[in-house]
Amino acid sequence: MLTKCSVQWGTKSDIIQAIPAAIETNTKLLLGLWISGGTQSLDNEIVALKAAIAKYGTKFTSLVVGISVGSEDLYRDAAGEVGTTSAYLVSSIKRVRTAIAGTALAGVPVGHVDTYDSFLNGTNKAVIPAIDFIGFDGYPYWESTKANSINDAMTRFYDGYDKTVKLAGNKPVWVTETGWPVTGKKNNLAVASAANARIYWQKIACTLIQKKVNVFWYDLQESQWGTADPDFGIFGAGDLGTLSPRYSLVCVR
Repeated sequence: MLTKCSVQWGTKSDIIQAIPAAIETNTKLLLGLWISGGTQSLDNEIVALKAAIAKYGTKFTSLVVGISVGSEDLYRDAAGEVGTTSAYLVSSIKRVRTAIAGTALAGVPVGHVDTYDSFLNGTNKAVIPAIDFIGFDGYPYWESTKANSINDAMTRFYDGYDKTVKLAGNKPVWVTETGWPVTGKKNNLAVASAANARIYWQKIACTLIQKKVNVFWYDLQESQWGTADPDFGIFGAGDLGTLSPRYSLVCVR
């Protein structure tokens, strides 16, 4: 499970409820720390992270497979939205390493999650030496300036992924977000449907699993109430305990 932050929504620095839920279900965590919007964001994240370590101990820390300092901050900064510069990101990574030093998370890989074109930007390459892994976010559905039908999806995805792998050198590249919407508007040639989401799973998730690449799928359930537009959820709205997946997750060889 990938979290975007360690702080529970609507609080200053309370531990996110996803952590005790992960402990209860023995779910591995790629733990995100929100850093955009000023230094207070990371201050609060570190408070929550240290509190989680103190409260849950190894029940929590043993589930953490990695820590992502920020999520798509470089992309948002380039788009004129609330993000961060590469220099601030590197300083934030150093702060996180200092914060977890001497704790049970000290040996956990620390990385950053962003869109592949953000890493290809020359000014952002300074981030790569500072991290242990690159988190690659790739959505052919959103690449509306290129051929992005479900038939083009594998080409679109691996074009970005392969470029990121080349740029990363000896740093591992984890696929930290990808998926195909089950419902929603047509975006250029991309059609949202359960059938296409199933095809995308087979073409992308199954090939990544075969390559033994760490992959975090978007999304288990995007809308618990109502329906997002588009909606990428494997499960639709409602109580997960009563629902069936909207497409098969079997990998056919």
